[in-house]
Amino acid sequence: MSAAVVATRSRMPYVVLAGIALAIAAGLWASGLGADILRYRKDIVYLTKQHLVLV
Repeated sequence: MSAAVVATRSRMPYVVLAGIALAIAAGLWASGLGADILRYRKDIVYLTKQHLVLV
């Protein structure tokens, strides 16, 4: 791909994905699950790293 083609790509998909992620995070936090998830943050980080190593 040339530089001209790359420069004309839309950033809209990234904006939409960021909006969805923020909406999910806000929903989790509003329901109280956000605090519960943060309580197990070390476990989530560890298991994510293990998954990436195995995959």
